[in-house]
Amino acid sequence: MGTEERRKRLGQIRTELAAITAQGAQASPERVQALLTELEVLSQGRFGPRYFQALREMLEGSGQVQALNRELQGLGSSTAPKDVARKQAILAELQAISARISAAAANVQAYTRRPAAQGSKP
Repeated sequence: MGTEERRKRLGQIRTELAAITAQGAQASPERVQALLTELEVLSQGRFGPRYFQALREMLEGSGQVQALNRELQGLGSSTAPKDVARKQAILAELQAISARISAAAANVQAYTRRPAAQGSKP
């Protein structure tokens, strides 16, 4: 694939990712995963593998959060001891997932460009 074709496809991927992002929780994780893989191939070393691994971890964590949230909503306001115990377990899982997503997000942010110090030349 030539440089111009690669740039065009990268633009298409960005557009598709924006559309998927707009879908929110209704977005297909499989489609996002496929776009991420294609993006990694097209980027050809511009980002390290850790960048894409962190994005995948965030995507996986998001899917887990959605599944746990659905389960939590299904338990509703039940006060049955087993339901209360499961709610507490879900909340603990959500905290652990949140910590993993935060760590992955920090890894992704490490790849963003740092602003130039004031007074320095770009």
